[in-house]
Amino acid sequence: MSRVTKLRFLPATLCSVLLAACGGSGSDAAKSSGVPVLDPIAPTGGNTFPLRASANGRFLVDAQGKPFFMQGDAGWSLLARLPREQIVEYLDDRAQRGFNTIIVNLIEHEFTDNPPDNAYGEGPFLTRNDFSTPNEKYFAHAEFAIVEAEKRGIVVLLAPAYLGYDGGSQGWYEEMKTQDLARLRDYGRFVAQRFANRRNIIWVHGGDYDPPNMDLTVAVAEGVREFDTRSLSTYHGGRGSTEMNRRTPRPTWLTLDNVYTHSDDVVPSALAQYKRATAPFILVEAAYDALGVDSNGVRRQAYQSVFSGACGHLIGHDGIWRFAPGWRVAMDSGAAHTLVHLPELLAKVGWPDLVPDPAGSFVVGGNGAEALAVASSRSADHHRGVVYVPEHRAVTIDLGALAGKHIQAHVFDPTTGVFTDLPDGSLGPGGPRQIAPPPGLGGPDWVIVLESGA
Repeated sequence: MSRVTKLRFLPATLCSVLLAACGGSGSDAAKSSGVPVLDPIAPTGGNTFPLRASANGRFLVDAQGKPFFMQGDAGWSLLARLPREQIVEYLDDRAQRGFNTIIVNLIEHEFTDNPPDNAYGEGPFLTRNDFSTPNEKYFAHAEFAIVEAEKRGIVVLLAPAYLGYDGGSQGWYEEMKTQDLARLRDYGRFVAQRFANRRNIIWVHGGDYDPPNMDLTVAVAEGVREFDTRSLSTYHGGRGSTEMNRRTPRPTWLTLDNVYTHSDDVVPSALAQYKRATAPFILVEAAYDALGVDSNGVRRQAYQSVFSGACGHLIGHDGIWRFAPGWRVAMDSGAAHTLVHLPELLAKVGWPDLVPDPAGSFVVGGNGAEALAVASSRSADHHRGVVYVPEHRAVTIDLGALAGKHIQAHVFDPTTGVFTDLPDGSLGPGGPRQIAPPPGLGGPDWVIVLESGA
Protein backbone atom coordinates (compact mmCIF):
# COMPACT_ATOMS: atom_id res chain seq x y z
CA MET A 1 0.00 0.00 0.00
CA SER A 2 1.29 3.44 -0.88
CA ARG A 3 1.88 5.85 1.96
CA VAL A 4 1.12 9.57 1.98
CA THR A 5 3.91 12.09 2.03
CA LYS A 6 4.41 14.56 4.86
CA LEU A 7 1.22 16.46 5.54
CA ARG A 8 1.15 20.20 5.77
CA PHE A 9 -0.38 21.41 9.04
CA LEU A 10 -3.63 23.34 8.82
CA PRO A 11 -5.55 25.05 11.64
CA ALA A 12 -8.60 23.42 13.20
CA THR A 13 -10.92 26.06 11.74
CA LEU A 14 -10.38 24.67 8.28
CA CYS A 15 -13.95 24.11 7.20
CA SER A 16 -14.32 27.38 5.31
CA VAL A 17 -11.06 26.70 3.49
CA LEU A 18 -12.21 23.24 2.51
CA LEU A 19 -15.48 24.57 1.18
CA ALA A 20 -13.71 27.33 -0.69
CA ALA A 21 -11.53 24.71 -2.33
CA CYS A 22 -14.70 23.14 -3.64
CA GLY A 23 -16.32 26.42 -4.62
CA GLY A 24 -18.69 26.70 -1.66
CA SER A 25 -21.12 24.31 -0.01
CA GLY A 26 -23.89 22.13 -1.39
CA SER A 27 -25.51 23.58 -4.49
CA ASP A 28 -23.14 26.58 -4.48
CA ALA A 29 -20.23 24.21 -4.99
CA ALA A 30 -22.04 22.45 -7.80
CA LYS A 31 -22.89 25.77 -9.47
CA SER A 32 -19.30 27.02 -9.47
CA SER A 33 -17.98 23.71 -10.81
CA GLY A 34 -20.41 23.61 -13.71
CA VAL A 35 -22.47 20.75 -12.23
CA PRO A 36 -26.25 21.34 -12.41
CA VAL A 37 -27.70 22.71 -9.18
CA LEU A 38 -29.74 20.09 -7.33
CA ASP A 39 -33.09 21.36 -6.15
CA PRO A 40 -35.14 19.86 -3.29
CA ILE A 41 -36.64 16.50 -4.22
CA ALA A 42 -40.22 15.31 -4.11
CA PRO A 43 -39.58 11.57 -3.77
CA THR A 44 -41.74 9.09 -5.67
CA GLY A 45 -41.09 6.15 -3.33
CA GLY A 46 -43.75 7.12 -0.80
CA ASN A 47 -41.26 8.16 1.89
CA THR A 48 -40.49 11.66 3.09
CA PHE A 49 -37.13 12.41 4.64
CA PRO A 50 -35.30 12.80 6.95
CA LEU A 51 -35.93 9.79 9.15
CA ARG A 52 -35.98 9.97 12.93
CA ALA A 53 -36.59 7.69 15.90
CA SER A 54 -40.15 6.96 16.97
CA ALA A 55 -41.44 8.34 20.26
CA ASN A 56 -40.72 5.05 22.04
CA GLY A 57 -37.25 4.74 20.47
CA ARG A 58 -37.98 1.32 18.96
CA PHE A 59 -38.41 2.02 15.25
CA LEU A 60 -37.94 4.71 12.61
CA VAL A 61 -40.50 7.15 11.26
CA ASP A 62 -40.33 9.42 8.24
CA ALA A 63 -40.73 13.19 8.20
CA GLN A 64 -44.52 12.82 8.41
CA GLY A 65 -44.35 10.45 11.37
CA LYS A 66 -45.16 7.35 9.29
CA PRO A 67 -43.37 4.17 10.44
CA PHE A 68 -40.45 3.35 8.17
CA PHE A 69 -39.39 -0.29 7.91
CA MET A 70 -35.86 -0.39 6.55
CA GLN A 71 -35.24 -2.99 3.85
CA GLY A 72 -31.79 -2.41 2.49
CA ASP A 73 -29.12 -3.67 0.13
CA ALA A 74 -25.32 -3.54 0.43
CA GLY A 75 -23.94 -1.54 -2.49
CA TRP A 76 -20.71 -0.48 -0.82
CA SER A 77 -18.72 0.38 -3.97
CA LEU A 78 -21.58 1.97 -5.93
CA LEU A 79 -20.42 5.59 -5.90
CA ALA A 80 -16.92 4.84 -7.10
CA ARG A 81 -17.32 1.74 -9.24
CA LEU A 82 -20.25 2.60 -11.51
CA PRO A 83 -20.86 5.36 -14.06
CA ARG A 84 -24.06 7.34 -13.78
CA GLU A 85 -26.21 5.33 -16.16
CA GLN A 86 -25.38 2.12 -14.29
CA ILE A 87 -26.07 3.77 -10.93
CA VAL A 88 -29.56 4.61 -12.20
CA GLU A 89 -29.97 1.03 -13.46
CA TYR A 90 -29.08 -0.36 -10.02
CA LEU A 91 -31.33 2.06 -8.14
CA ASP A 92 -34.27 1.38 -10.45
CA ASP A 93 -33.92 -2.35 -9.90
CA ARG A 94 -33.65 -2.09 -6.12
CA ALA A 95 -36.60 0.29 -5.88
CA GLN A 96 -38.77 -1.97 -8.04
CA ARG A 97 -37.95 -4.89 -5.75
CA GLY A 98 -39.04 -2.99 -2.64
CA PHE A 99 -35.67 -1.89 -1.28
CA ASN A 100 -35.82 1.50 0.40
CA THR A 101 -32.23 1.68 1.68
CA ILE A 102 -28.70 1.12 0.40
CA ILE A 103 -25.35 1.26 2.21
CA VAL A 104 -22.39 2.75 0.34
CA ASN A 105 -18.90 4.15 0.82
CA LEU A 106 -18.60 7.84 0.10
CA ILE A 107 -14.89 7.37 -0.65
CA GLU A 108 -13.84 3.94 -1.90
CA HIS A 109 -10.36 2.66 -1.10
CA GLU A 110 -9.92 -0.62 -2.97
CA PHE A 111 -12.85 -1.84 -5.05
CA THR A 112 -12.68 0.30 -8.20
CA ASP A 113 -10.82 -0.18 -11.46
CA ASN A 114 -8.20 2.34 -10.36
CA PRO A 115 -8.62 2.94 -6.63
CA PRO A 116 -9.50 5.31 -5.16
CA ASP A 117 -10.71 6.94 -8.39
CA ASN A 118 -14.32 6.64 -9.52
CA ALA A 119 -15.51 5.45 -12.92
CA TYR A 120 -14.57 8.81 -14.44
CA GLY A 121 -11.01 8.81 -13.13
CA GLU A 122 -11.80 11.32 -10.39
CA GLY A 123 -10.27 10.74 -6.96
CA PRO A 124 -11.83 11.98 -3.72
CA PHE A 125 -8.84 14.24 -2.93
CA LEU A 126 -6.87 16.64 -5.11
CA THR A 127 -3.74 15.62 -3.22
CA ARG A 128 -3.75 11.85 -2.87
CA ASN A 129 -4.84 10.68 0.61
CA ASP A 130 -4.97 14.26 1.93
CA PHE A 131 -8.39 14.67 3.56
CA SER A 132 -8.02 18.47 3.48
CA THR A 133 -8.11 18.64 -0.34
CA PRO A 134 -11.55 17.34 -1.43
CA ASN A 135 -12.16 17.06 -5.17
CA GLU A 136 -15.49 18.66 -6.08
CA LYS A 137 -15.92 16.57 -9.23
CA TYR A 138 -15.76 13.39 -7.19
CA PHE A 139 -18.28 14.58 -4.60
CA ALA A 140 -20.61 15.94 -7.30
CA HIS A 141 -20.75 12.45 -8.80
CA ALA A 142 -21.52 11.02 -5.36
CA GLU A 143 -24.31 13.56 -4.92
CA PHE A 144 -25.80 12.53 -8.25
CA ALA A 145 -26.29 9.01 -6.87
CA ILE A 146 -27.72 10.27 -3.57
CA VAL A 147 -30.20 12.48 -5.39
CA GLU A 148 -31.27 9.65 -7.68
CA ALA A 149 -31.80 7.48 -4.61
CA GLU A 150 -33.89 10.20 -2.98
CA LYS A 151 -36.08 10.44 -6.08
CA ARG A 152 -36.91 6.77 -5.61
CA GLY A 153 -37.59 7.05 -1.89
CA ILE A 154 -34.31 5.33 -0.99
CA VAL A 155 -32.25 6.16 2.10
CA VAL A 156 -28.47 6.15 1.69
CA LEU A 157 -26.47 4.81 4.61
CA LEU A 158 -23.31 6.75 3.80
CA ALA A 159 -19.87 5.87 5.20
CA PRO A 160 -17.71 9.03 4.95
CA ALA A 161 -14.44 7.31 5.92
CA TYR A 162 -14.72 3.51 5.91
CA LEU A 163 -11.93 2.06 8.06
CA GLY A 164 -11.71 -1.35 6.37
CA TYR A 165 -11.77 -4.93 7.59
CA ASP A 166 -9.24 -5.21 10.43
CA GLY A 167 -7.95 -1.78 9.41
CA GLY A 168 -6.54 -3.27 6.19
CA SER A 169 -6.38 -2.31 2.53
CA GLN A 170 -10.14 -2.27 2.01
CA GLY A 171 -10.47 0.97 3.96
CA TRP A 172 -8.84 4.23 4.96
CA TYR A 173 -7.54 3.48 8.45
CA GLU A 174 -3.84 3.59 7.55
CA GLU A 175 -4.29 6.93 5.78
CA MET A 176 -6.42 8.31 8.62
CA LYS A 177 -3.60 7.55 11.07
CA THR A 178 -1.44 10.04 9.17
CA GLN A 179 -3.98 12.87 9.55
CA ASP A 180 -4.24 14.94 12.71
CA LEU A 181 -7.62 14.94 14.46
CA ALA A 182 -8.36 18.54 13.48
CA ARG A 183 -8.03 17.62 9.81
CA LEU A 184 -10.38 14.65 10.18
CA ARG A 185 -12.90 16.75 12.07
CA ASP A 186 -12.77 19.34 9.30
CA TYR A 187 -13.34 16.61 6.74
CA GLY A 188 -16.47 15.63 8.67
CA ARG A 189 -17.60 19.26 8.63
CA PHE A 190 -16.95 19.42 4.91
CA VAL A 191 -19.03 16.38 3.95
CA ALA A 192 -21.87 17.47 6.22
CA GLN A 193 -22.00 20.86 4.53
CA ARG A 194 -21.38 19.46 1.06
CA PHE A 195 -24.49 17.28 1.34
CA ALA A 196 -26.53 19.69 3.45
CA ASN A 197 -29.36 19.70 0.87
CA ARG A 198 -29.77 15.94 0.97
CA ARG A 199 -32.32 14.64 3.45
CA ASN A 200 -32.03 10.91 2.69
CA ILE A 201 -28.62 10.33 4.33
CA ILE A 202 -27.85 8.30 7.44
CA TRP A 203 -24.17 8.58 8.34
CA VAL A 204 -22.22 5.36 8.98
CA HIS A 205 -19.05 5.95 10.98
CA GLY A 206 -16.27 3.42 11.48
CA GLY A 207 -16.46 0.51 9.08
CA ASP A 208 -15.77 -3.17 9.79
CA TYR A 209 -13.20 -2.44 12.46
CA ASP A 210 -12.81 -1.35 16.08
CA PRO A 211 -9.52 0.54 15.85
CA PRO A 212 -7.10 0.92 18.75
CA ASN A 213 -7.43 4.69 18.22
CA MET A 214 -11.17 5.32 18.15
CA ASP A 215 -10.53 9.06 18.17
CA LEU A 216 -9.99 9.02 14.39
CA THR A 217 -13.55 7.90 13.71
CA VAL A 218 -14.97 10.08 16.48
CA ALA A 219 -13.30 13.15 14.96
CA VAL A 220 -15.09 12.62 11.64
CA ALA A 221 -18.38 11.88 13.40
CA GLU A 222 -18.15 14.97 15.56
CA GLY A 223 -17.33 17.10 12.54
CA VAL A 224 -20.40 15.81 10.74
CA ARG A 225 -22.58 16.39 13.79
CA GLU A 226 -21.52 20.04 14.07
CA PHE A 227 -23.21 20.83 10.77
CA ASP A 228 -25.82 18.07 10.51
CA THR A 229 -28.00 17.47 13.56
CA ARG A 230 -30.91 16.47 11.33
CA SER A 231 -29.60 13.17 9.97
CA LEU A 232 -29.25 9.96 11.97
CA SER A 233 -25.80 8.45 12.51
CA THR A 234 -24.70 4.94 13.38
CA TYR A 235 -21.41 3.16 14.08
CA HIS A 236 -20.21 0.12 12.12
CA GLY A 237 -17.56 -1.69 14.13
CA GLY A 238 -16.07 -5.14 13.89
CA ARG A 239 -18.37 -8.13 13.59
CA GLY A 240 -20.01 -8.79 16.95
CA SER A 241 -18.89 -5.42 18.31
CA THR A 242 -20.95 -3.23 20.61
CA GLU A 243 -18.05 -1.16 21.96
CA MET A 244 -19.30 2.21 20.70
CA ASN A 245 -22.94 1.41 21.51
CA ARG A 246 -21.99 0.77 25.15
CA ARG A 247 -19.95 3.92 25.68
CA THR A 248 -20.93 5.99 28.69
CA PRO A 249 -21.95 8.68 28.25
CA ARG A 250 -23.45 7.80 24.89
CA PRO A 251 -21.94 9.92 22.10
CA THR A 252 -24.36 12.64 21.04
CA TRP A 253 -23.79 11.80 17.38
CA LEU A 254 -24.78 8.12 17.81
CA THR A 255 -28.53 8.14 17.13
CA LEU A 256 -29.11 4.75 15.46
CA ASP A 257 -27.79 1.39 16.63
CA ASN A 258 -27.14 -1.76 14.65
CA VAL A 259 -26.29 -5.43 14.93
CA TYR A 260 -23.36 -6.74 12.89
CA THR A 261 -23.10 -10.45 13.49
CA HIS A 262 -22.80 -13.97 12.06
CA SER A 263 -25.41 -16.05 10.27
CA ASP A 264 -25.77 -18.47 13.19
CA ASP A 265 -26.51 -16.04 16.03
CA VAL A 266 -28.87 -13.41 14.63
CA VAL A 267 -31.65 -14.15 17.13
CA PRO A 268 -29.61 -13.93 20.37
CA SER A 269 -27.66 -10.94 19.06
CA ALA A 270 -30.80 -9.03 18.13
CA LEU A 271 -32.60 -9.92 21.37
CA ALA A 272 -29.60 -8.76 23.41
CA GLN A 273 -29.51 -5.49 21.49
CA TYR A 274 -33.25 -4.99 21.96
CA LYS A 275 -32.91 -5.49 25.70
CA ARG A 276 -30.20 -2.85 26.12
CA ALA A 277 -31.18 -0.50 23.27
CA THR A 278 -31.59 3.22 23.88
CA ALA A 279 -32.21 3.86 20.18
CA PRO A 280 -33.74 1.94 17.26
CA PHE A 281 -31.47 -0.69 15.75
CA ILE A 282 -31.13 -2.50 12.43
CA LEU A 283 -29.41 -5.67 11.27
CA VAL A 284 -26.69 -3.97 9.26
CA GLU A 285 -24.96 -7.21 8.27
CA ALA A 286 -24.75 -10.93 8.97
CA ALA A 287 -23.68 -13.19 6.07
CA TYR A 288 -23.88 -12.29 2.39
CA ASP A 289 -25.48 -14.35 -0.36
CA ALA A 290 -22.83 -16.46 -2.12
CA LEU A 291 -20.45 -15.56 0.70
CA GLY A 292 -21.44 -17.71 3.66
CA VAL A 293 -25.12 -18.42 2.99
CA ASP A 294 -27.51 -18.88 0.08
CA SER A 295 -30.65 -16.88 -0.66
CA ASN A 296 -32.66 -18.88 1.86
CA GLY A 297 -30.10 -18.00 4.52
CA VAL A 298 -30.24 -14.31 3.63
CA ARG A 299 -34.03 -14.35 3.97
CA ARG A 300 -33.78 -16.23 7.26
CA GLN A 301 -31.46 -13.59 8.74
CA ALA A 302 -33.90 -10.84 7.77
CA TYR A 303 -36.95 -12.47 9.36
CA GLN A 304 -35.02 -13.52 12.45
CA SER A 305 -33.76 -10.00 13.07
CA VAL A 306 -37.09 -8.26 12.55
CA PHE A 307 -39.07 -10.57 14.83
CA SER A 308 -36.31 -10.22 17.42
CA GLY A 309 -36.69 -6.45 17.67
CA ALA A 310 -34.81 -4.88 14.73
CA CYS A 311 -36.55 -2.06 12.89
CA GLY A 312 -35.01 -3.08 9.60
CA HIS A 313 -32.27 -5.06 7.92
CA LEU A 314 -29.79 -5.00 5.06
CA ILE A 315 -28.92 -7.89 2.80
CA GLY A 316 -25.75 -8.40 0.81
CA HIS A 317 -24.64 -10.39 -2.21
CA ASP A 318 -20.99 -11.08 -3.00
CA GLY A 319 -21.56 -10.08 -6.61
CA ILE A 320 -23.25 -6.78 -5.81
CA TRP A 321 -21.52 -5.07 -2.87
CA ARG A 322 -18.32 -4.57 -4.89
CA PHE A 323 -20.08 -4.63 -8.29
CA ALA A 324 -18.02 -7.48 -9.62
CA PRO A 325 -18.59 -8.81 -13.18
CA GLY A 326 -22.04 -10.37 -13.22
CA TRP A 327 -23.56 -7.98 -10.67
CA ARG A 328 -26.65 -7.55 -12.83
CA VAL A 329 -27.37 -11.28 -12.60
CA ALA A 330 -26.88 -11.15 -8.83
CA MET A 331 -29.58 -8.48 -8.54
CA ASP A 332 -32.08 -11.17 -9.52
CA SER A 333 -31.18 -13.42 -6.57
CA GLY A 334 -33.71 -15.55 -4.74
CA ALA A 335 -33.46 -13.29 -1.70
CA ALA A 336 -34.27 -10.21 -3.79
CA HIS A 337 -37.27 -12.05 -5.26
CA THR A 338 -38.75 -13.24 -1.99
CA LEU A 339 -37.95 -10.49 0.50
CA VAL A 340 -40.46 -8.23 -1.21
CA HIS A 341 -43.03 -10.18 0.83
CA LEU A 342 -41.57 -9.25 4.22
CA PRO A 343 -42.92 -5.66 4.24
CA GLU A 344 -46.27 -7.04 3.05
CA LEU A 345 -46.41 -9.35 6.07
CA LEU A 346 -45.36 -6.61 8.47
CA ALA A 347 -48.10 -4.32 7.20
CA LYS A 348 -50.71 -7.01 7.86
CA VAL A 349 -49.54 -7.82 11.40
CA GLY A 350 -49.11 -4.24 12.62
CA TRP A 351 -45.33 -4.45 12.85
CA PRO A 352 -44.60 -1.26 14.89
CA ASP A 353 -46.70 -2.67 17.76
CA LEU A 354 -44.84 -6.00 17.95
CA VAL A 355 -42.65 -6.84 20.94
CA PRO A 356 -40.13 -9.72 20.83
CA ASP A 357 -40.14 -12.49 23.41
CA PRO A 358 -36.61 -12.80 24.85
CA ALA A 359 -37.82 -14.91 27.78
CA GLY A 360 -39.19 -17.64 25.49
CA SER A 361 -42.61 -17.67 27.15
CA PHE A 362 -44.51 -17.69 23.86
CA VAL A 363 -42.84 -20.47 21.84
CA VAL A 364 -42.20 -23.21 24.40
CA GLY A 365 -41.11 -26.08 22.17
CA GLY A 366 -39.18 -26.53 18.94
CA ASN A 367 -37.28 -23.26 19.26
CA GLY A 368 -34.15 -24.63 17.62
CA ALA A 369 -30.70 -23.15 18.02
CA GLU A 370 -28.06 -21.10 16.26
CA ALA A 371 -28.89 -20.45 12.58
CA LEU A 372 -32.20 -22.31 12.83
CA ALA A 373 -33.52 -20.51 15.91
CA VAL A 374 -37.17 -19.45 15.96
CA ALA A 375 -37.94 -15.73 16.23
CA SER A 376 -41.26 -14.60 17.68
CA SER A 377 -43.11 -11.44 18.67
CA ARG A 378 -46.48 -10.47 20.13
CA SER A 379 -48.44 -7.26 19.89
CA ALA A 380 -48.36 -5.07 22.98
CA ASP A 381 -51.98 -6.01 23.80
CA HIS A 382 -51.22 -9.75 23.27
CA HIS A 383 -54.03 -10.12 20.74
CA ARG A 384 -51.63 -11.02 17.95
CA GLY A 385 -48.55 -13.21 17.66
CA VAL A 386 -46.04 -13.94 14.89
CA VAL A 387 -43.65 -16.88 14.87
CA TYR A 388 -40.94 -17.30 12.24
CA VAL A 389 -39.71 -20.91 11.88
CA PRO A 390 -36.54 -21.30 9.75
CA GLU A 391 -37.15 -24.94 8.71
CA HIS A 392 -39.88 -27.54 8.30
CA ARG A 393 -40.44 -28.54 11.89
CA ALA A 394 -43.27 -28.34 14.38
CA VAL A 395 -43.24 -25.79 17.18
CA THR A 396 -45.21 -25.64 20.41
CA ILE A 397 -46.85 -22.32 21.25
CA ASP A 398 -48.36 -21.39 24.59
CA LEU A 399 -51.71 -19.98 23.53
CA GLY A 400 -52.18 -18.74 27.06
CA ALA A 401 -49.66 -16.03 26.22
CA LEU A 402 -52.32 -14.48 23.97
CA ALA A 403 -55.37 -12.59 25.16
CA GLY A 404 -58.89 -13.56 24.13
CA LYS A 405 -60.85 -16.81 23.95
CA HIS A 406 -60.80 -17.49 20.21
CA ILE A 407 -57.50 -17.77 18.36
CA GLN A 408 -57.21 -18.04 14.60
CA ALA A 409 -54.01 -19.47 13.09
CA HIS A 410 -52.69 -18.65 9.63
CA VAL A 411 -49.55 -19.68 7.80
CA PHE A 412 -47.57 -17.24 5.69
CA ASP A 413 -45.18 -18.51 3.00
CA PRO A 414 -42.13 -16.17 2.85
CA THR A 415 -41.31 -17.32 -0.68
CA THR A 416 -44.69 -16.45 -2.21
CA GLY A 417 -46.37 -14.04 0.19
CA VAL A 418 -49.43 -16.30 0.34
CA PHE A 419 -51.50 -16.69 3.52
CA THR A 420 -53.35 -19.94 4.19
CA ASP A 421 -55.52 -21.03 7.11
CA LEU A 422 -54.50 -24.13 9.00
CA PRO A 423 -57.10 -26.94 8.68
CA ASP A 424 -57.79 -26.64 12.40
CA GLY A 425 -57.11 -22.94 12.42
CA SER A 426 -59.53 -22.08 15.24
CA LEU A 427 -57.45 -23.10 18.25
CA GLY A 428 -59.42 -22.01 21.28
CA PRO A 429 -57.97 -20.44 24.41
CA GLY A 430 -55.05 -21.29 26.63
CA GLY A 431 -52.40 -23.99 26.91
CA PRO A 432 -49.55 -25.31 24.78
CA ARG A 433 -50.41 -26.27 21.20
CA GLN A 434 -48.11 -27.94 18.68
CA ILE A 435 -48.36 -26.56 15.15
CA ALA A 436 -46.73 -28.30 12.20
CA PRO A 437 -45.91 -26.79 8.79
CA PRO A 438 -48.48 -27.50 6.06
CA PRO A 439 -47.43 -29.12 2.77
CA GLY A 440 -46.69 -27.11 -0.33
CA LEU A 441 -44.46 -24.37 1.07
CA GLY A 442 -42.01 -22.88 -1.40
CA GLY A 443 -38.97 -22.95 0.87
CA PRO A 444 -37.69 -24.35 4.14
CA ASP A 445 -39.06 -21.54 6.31
CA TRP A 446 -42.57 -20.53 7.29
CA VAL A 447 -44.43 -18.03 9.47
CA ILE A 448 -47.32 -18.62 11.90
CA VAL A 449 -49.64 -15.67 12.46
CA LEU A 450 -52.03 -15.94 15.42
CA GLU A 451 -54.93 -13.58 15.98
CA SER A 452 -57.11 -13.67 19.06
CA GLY A 453 -60.54 -12.20 19.66
CA ALA A 454 -62.88 -11.80 22.61
